[in-house]
Amino acid sequence: MDTQDQDKQPGTVQEDISEDITDQADVEAKGVRAEKYAYYSLFAANNGIGPYQYAYSLFQTLIYQAAFNPNILPQGSASCDQDPDAPCHVPWAGSTKSYESVALIASALVFLGQSILFIFIGSTADYGSWAPWILRVSVLVYGGLSLGFFGLQTPGAWPAAMALYVLTSKFKYTGARARGTIVPGGPSSLRIENTDIGFYVVFTFGYALFPRIADDQPEARKARIALQNHEITPSKYETTIEHVRSTIANHAWAANNVGFAASACLCLGILKGIDADTSSAQNNLGYALSTGAVGIIVLVLSVPWVVFFERPRPRSRLLLVPEGRNIVGYGLQQTWHGFRYWRGISQTFGYLFVYFWLSDGVSTLFTMLIISQTAVAEFSATQNSYFLIVQGVSVFFFTVFAVWAQKRWSLRTKTILHITNWSCFFLAVWGMVGLWTKKIGYHNLWEFWAVNVFYGPSIGLQMSYSQVFLGQVIPRGEENRYFALLGFIGRVGSWIGPLICSAIVDRTGSQNASYGFLAALIGASSLGLIFVDEEKSKRECAEYSAKKHPVGTQRDSSHEGREGSYLAGKTLGR
Repeated sequence: MDTQDQDKQPGTVQEDISEDITDQADVEAKGVRAEKYAYYSLFAANNGIGPYQYAYSLFQTLIYQAAFNPNILPQGSASCDQDPDAPCHVPWAGSTKSYESVALIASALVFLGQSILFIFIGSTADYGSWAPWILRVSVLVYGGLSLGFFGLQTPGAWPAAMALYVLTSKFKYTGARARGTIVPGGPSSLRIENTDIGFYVVFTFGYALFPRIADDQPEARKARIALQNHEITPSKYETTIEHVRSTIANHAWAANNVGFAASACLCLGILKGIDADTSSAQNNLGYALSTGAVGIIVLVLSVPWVVFFERPRPRSRLLLVPEGRNIVGYGLQQTWHGFRYWRGISQTFGYLFVYFWLSDGVSTLFTMLIISQTAVAEFSATQNSYFLIVQGVSVFFFTVFAVWAQKRWSLRTKTILHITNWSCFFLAVWGMVGLWTKKIGYHNLWEFWAVNVFYGPSIGLQMSYSQVFLGQVIPRGEENRYFALLGFIGRVGSWIGPLICSAIVDRTGSQNASYGFLAALIGASSLGLIFVDEEKSKRECAEYSAKKHPVGTQRDSSHEGREGSYLAGKTLGR
């Protein structure tokens, strides 16, 4: 066996790319650039500010305004504002139930829906040619249902708001009520953090695209040709591909935050234009208009990708379902087999385990910072909008800087992820210090100006690089499955931290005590990341793919055309 034949054995870099080599003319294809910017536009549109910031505030306001003290007759005659310590109920199933319980019921329904979606979609998205419809439908759900908030402006509309939230939201339990909104730190409290199902699906499966988009870029394709011609070493090739993938993913994240900041400016203009701070009715109107406006932005800016560039995977890259098998049953079976094979791809599942705890810590830290910020800012929608603008600019700047620094000094993705993790750890420790002093520890407005500036290199980059790193430790061709699994794990883990923090706050009476728990959780998870080995993962994934999808079985390798690619045979298929 000659050298080139040896190079193409399963588990080697050359074997992985042998069917992807194209001629030099293809490397400069203009369509690749257009596709890349359409991808960035998708992320700019789906920036999450509607569900994460404005929609959940509207729901909080409506359900609280509709609630009443059930101990005073006739029911509905005494609002909850009259006695903040009394029960606070809304009508439910022919009787009454605390509005906290109603929100938790909705939360359970949403969590169940998210779990089913990610298990179902994640198991089947890599098979057949229906995957493009995942993003198309999700964008329509996310953007279209946001328009429904235009009509939700009065307390009596809370059932409709709940119906929309069952489809588009997730709630978390922490914080207490007062002054018509939510105050952190009280007993039997409710804090609602929205995680839009449509947005989260777009975010998860949008990120799943970046390895394939990166592989189409001229720099990556030149590296493949150079490797095939033995002009560069496999190590140099892997470093180049890692940097290209990081650049695409993080530029998409930067575009996401440009959209975030621009949307915040638009919503701030709406709130100012209608004098949202003058009355509760105007405040409700402001949140409704802001959420609906963001929905329009989502639909418009997503058009280039979902209409012109979202295509099925090329036939030569298509995983086919064996004849006589159902795509749903087969997809679920393959997911189960993936779990059973965890020893074969130990580093992949090792990272998923670390991510479970790390994501829980970081997402709960994000929630606690919002609670602290909202209280210190005295629930001002205008002040919070200013913070959002600073936050978006910070993430954009530090994302661009991280991409430049990674290329300039050949930094590994894992190195950047370590930096972001320990930055989040620092934010948690800062909050813990507030147990013993009022001078710092999230008790002052100036601290939140600083937090939102520091949001970029901490939580902002962590959210991006945790996804980018997954792209380096998953089997090739199964991106959708493992990114869906990552999304599912993130949803499952997101319950643990808030519940523990809520118990800590109830027991100690101090919100700052919960930051100590978060510092320990984030710190321990960050240490666990040290033991995830990317090089070992690459070998494991190559061997896994060779065993699970041998040429001529799972893949339809008889078709050499690239029909699913944007350039229809002129560029590499993803």
